[in-house]
Amino acid sequence: MANTRNFYQILDLVEKQHDAVITPEQLRQAYKQALLHHHPDKHAHISGDSHSPTVDDISEAYKVLSDPESRSQYDHKLRLEAADGRDVATRHTGMEIVDLEELDFIEKSGTWARDCRCGSKPAYIITEPELEKNADFGELITGCKGCSLWLKVLFTVEE
Repeated sequence: MANTRNFYQILDLVEKQHDAVITPEQLRQAYKQALLHHHPDKHAHISGDSHSPTVDDISEAYKVLSDPESRSQYDHKLRLEAADGRDVATRHTGMEIVDLEELDFIEKSGTWARDCRCGSKPAYIITEPELEKNADFGELITGCKGCSLWLKVLFTVEE
C-alpha cells in the first residue's frame, strides 16, 4: 500500500478498528462514502493531493476489511508494526497485560469481556474466532472501546 494511512483510516473507520465486528452494511457505507469523497471528478482539488487515497487504495481497503480472514491477517500486521514502532498512530501506550482467565466469560454471546478503568462497560471484548486466529502467538492485543488504553490477553491453546 503506497498510502501511509491504514485501511481503517482510508474508509474512515478508525473508531471501529478494534471492534470485533464491523457489519457488512457499515463497511459498504464507508466504502461508498470514501469513493464519493475522494473521487477525482467530484473533487478536482484533491486529485493532486499525494496524501489522498486513490480509488485503488479504497477498493483494496474494502476488499481486505470485508473478508474476515484477510482482516484478521491485516490487523495482526498492524499490531506487529505497532510493536516494532513503525506505526506511531497505533502505538499501544497504556497497555495492561492479563491472562484470559481474568476476563469474564459471557455464555450468551460466547465472548470474554472486561471493563476499563475509563468507565467503558464492557470496554474489551474477545471472541473465539479472534483467539483462534492468534493461537500461534498465544496473545491478543485489543483496544478499549471508549479510550486509548490497550489490553494484551495471554492465553494457551488446549489440544
